[in-house]
Amino acid sequence: MEPAPLVSALILNWNGKDIIGPCVDSVLDNSYANVEAIVVDNISTDGSIELLNERFGNDKRVRIIVSETNLAPAAAMDIGIKNSLGEYILILNNDNRVDKDCIRNLISAMVGDINLCSPKIMLPSGKMDFSGCLMDRWGYGYGRGYLEENRQQYNDQDFFYAGFFMFKKSLVEKTGFFDKDICFGWEDVDFSWRVRLSGNKIVLVPTAIVYHLGSHTLKRLRTKYFCHYNMRKNRVAGLIKNYGLCNLTRFLPTLLFFYSLVFLKELIFDRDVHLAFTSVSAVWWNIKKLPLLLKKRRVVQKYIRSVSDREILKYMTKKSILIEYFLKPNFRAILKN
Repeated sequence: MEPAPLVSALILNWNGKDIIGPCVDSVLDNSYANVEAIVVDNISTDGSIELLNERFGNDKRVRIIVSETNLAPAAAMDIGIKNSLGEYILILNNDNRVDKDCIRNLISAMVGDINLCSPKIMLPSGKMDFSGCLMDRWGYGYGRGYLEENRQQYNDQDFFYAGFFMFKKSLVEKTGFFDKDICFGWEDVDFSWRVRLSGNKIVLVPTAIVYHLGSHTLKRLRTKYFCHYNMRKNRVAGLIKNYGLCNLTRFLPTLLFFYSLVFLKELIFDRDVHLAFTSVSAVWWNIKKLPLLLKKRRVVQKYIRSVSDREILKYMTKKSILIEYFLKPNFRAILKN
């Protein structure tokens, strides 16, 4: 009988002294024994590194990588992947807790051409955070089932991208690593999109549960301006990289039109000049970086793509999530979180 494959759990940490220990414990105490925990620390100053060394310094299953600079999440994940020994990679944040049978259930689902699996993400309250994530054709997305009771109502595979996930390490040979220029939001969308473009499946494993305390690091790090700027610039960059030419010319102009409407709303009605100009700054970043984005686009279209956009569009919603946001107050509450 072949030994169980090694799983490398990559945990990103920045000043998470009060939560990083239980996160690592949940990986090590899992019912799937052949695991290693790799903590990529972004030069924490709160004693996180000292705590990790004290609690796990003698545990050969735990490795601590301290970055020399404070990296964006995508770059930190890439460092973790390159230093991992496992056949499978599990992406986590320091505010996650892995259910006892989560890793075993994810591994069991990795059969045939399934190379990326998503667990169901739950809140400590017992309600859902999300169960697979939807995205429309203009790059707006949200998690299914936020704050709903878990009645197994989102166990289907009708979703576009995964927020936290496990994948075969060999997958990055085809899709490439996380894009360090798409950071602080949307990096999971970009990676999932390339996985689908490469012809690989993404599946939800409802029996695999990860608990999410609620964006612990980002709440400390970001302002609403920081968040909106990065999401808006990354959305444009993602469409430029990943759509075929026909659909790029079809959806990107509409997205830019949406941005102009949002700009006017935030400037005139909300009277928030700073927020309004995050759209301008986001578009300007993409203009400045266009030569780089076109190089990345050529790589995606020439070396990664093996399926048509017609196949990809099956997983995207036809209705605009942005329009739903403005028309439906209940929907607005979901997206704000």
